[in-house]
Amino acid sequence: MVSYEALNTTTKSLKLTDTEEIGEFAICDNETLQVFEAPKLRTIYSGAFLYCPHLQTLRFGPIENAEEFNSPIFDNETDRIDLILSSDQKELKEDRNGSLWEASQTPYADSYDHNTKHFINNYFKSIICGHSKH
Repeated sequence: MVSYEALNTTTKSLKLTDTEEIGEFAICDNETLQVFEAPKLRTIYSGAFLYCPHLQTLRFGPIENAEEFNSPIFDNETDRIDLILSSDQKELKEDRNGSLWEASQTPYADSYDHNTKHFINNYFKSIICGHSKH
């Protein structure tokens, strides 16, 4: 799992090939990061990508769990980010408190959320899932 202390704050591009979890606030407060890739990522925790003003591209593995107990995962500026998801991504279902997301059995590609460029209640500039881009 990647933790907050592990990231160099002058990094523009970061590829974590074997990382399956991003811990709370792990990437947050990074003024220079533009591209983040974690093709095996399955779990994201609160605040992981807060205050990353230059973030342009995110590439994730098939997200199975996302948790926003302590804070949102993203800030309110995801509309400037291109999100690339695994072709195996399933729709994420939110719990009744709106703080925990779990994968369903329904494919995300071409779903309502994909068509409207939403993921974990955030609107993105574009979302690619499999061969489909919206």
